[in-house]
Amino acid sequence: MLQQAPTTRQPTNLQLKLPLEPTTDNAEHVAQSLHRLLGVADELHSRLNLSESDLVQAMTLATAFRAAMAEMDERGSGALPTRLLDIEVQADSGPHRA
Repeated sequence: MLQQAPTTRQPTNLQLKLPLEPTTDNAEHVAQSLHRLLGVADELHSRLNLSESDLVQAMTLATAFRAAMAEMDERGSGALPTRLLDIEVQADSGPHRA
């Protein structure tokens, strides 16, 4: 599947060949979600003056968190709504709450 990921910082589009997992339920939903997530990432980068490395780190942590929630859901223990969780990220400068 060839997916274009538009960015507001550059006048051209980046074209990536993104293979999907065999377990993908809906490729169109994946493409739409990716487009929206990249838009949010772009907005965070520009509004918060977030460095690319901090942005990638936040997205990596969010991905790990969502993967853990999906695993809980698959086991039947039910995923916890993110608004009910107290998320703390430990950094060298001390803990930070999300």
